Amino acid sequence: MKIIAYLFYGGKQEYQLELFFSLISAMKHLQAKQEQVKIAIICDRDIFEPDLPVDRLLISAAEFDEWTHNRTYSHRLKIFALLKALDHYQAPVALVDTDTFFIANPVQLFERISPQRSVMHRFESNFHMETDAFWQPIAEYLGEGMTIADIPISRKTAAFNSGVIGVDPTHRSALEKAIPILDQLYAISPAFDVEQFAVTAALNQVTELAASDDIVEHYCTYKKGFMRLQIAQSIPDFSTATFHQLVASNLSIVPAYPPQRRRDRLITRLLSLSRRWNDDYRFAYLAYRNAIADALTNSKRANIWAGIALQQVKLSMMRHRGDRSPSQCLAELQRDFQQFNRSAIDSLNWLDLGMKQKWLQLWEQLSQEEYPLA
Repeated sequence: MKIIAYLFYGGKQEYQLELFFSLISAMKHLQAKQEQVKIAIICDRDIFEPDLPVDRLLISAAEFDEWTHNRTYSHRLKIFALLKALDHYQAPVALVDTDTFFIANPVQLFERISPQRSVMHRFESNFHMETDAFWQPIAEYLGEGMTIADIPISRKTAAFNSGVIGVDPTHRSALEKAIPILDQLYAISPAFDVEQFAVTAALNQVTELAASDDIVEHYCTYKKGFMRLQIAQSIPDFSTATFHQLVASNLSIVPAYPPQRRRDRLITRLLSLSRRWNDDYRFAYLAYRNAIADALTNSKRANIWAGIALQQVKLSMMRHRGDRSPSQCLAELQRDFQQFNRSAIDSLNWLDLGMKQKWLQLWEQLSQEEYPLA
């Protein structure tokens, strides 16, 4: 038996939508070979009607607190959830994030897993170690390299995305070694993706890592908000009847950015060239223009664009601020994002209160001569 496992906790509807859609995509492919793969949900509560074709492994409150260091780092939970599934099933397990869907049969994942091979989603990067405000302290700490739990790591160590982690039971001890790597580096700086770094380093030491992005689509980028909108429009409820109906249907949702006006793209490109914007800032400005363009016809989509603009602004300041002071950044932002300024944002009735508050917090931080963290 092979196990596809999902980790679900907290009960937020957007994550339940993601999980429901990912389950549907898996079952569509497994209908002919369902006996080869079991699906398990590792969760802190019962979430579906009991006759869905999935197992449940419950996480106790004590386990949750211990595995997340008293809820200070949720991504740490993934390693322990995977260990729990390995111990329970004593079989190969592929832990798959909820913001995924299968574009090929899940059986193919396990054709790549063996005592000699493990699977993650795709090769990614070394996390902008020299420029990212969270990773810079870790890069300095690593220096020319070190060994943690018998695993050599350095600032040149790259990583795979952990939207998929597929392992054999013989890899258990390697996964355990990822925990002290994660804990030691996270204590230096709370980079949210240090878990990916730790898992990759540990598995790379004892296995050959293979990618799985030709089997599983992981929409962890800024397309996620638009993907959630499409899923919500396609899934009316979380009932067993709806689940089986959609498994049998031709439901297909592709993560993509919605249509954008050619005029906005052109203006963004011209301004970017004349003002020498970096890629993060250029995308922030395009997202801002897209938000304004969508505001009258699709406020939900406009709010997603507004959130993307904010996140990209923060990334730009974190990665590319150079010698500029917060007051200089503030002046540029007020020029380029006029409708989101403190004096204008309250008049935007389409903008959610929470999103307004996040933009106002940005202005306040810069006024106080503080750089916001992404």
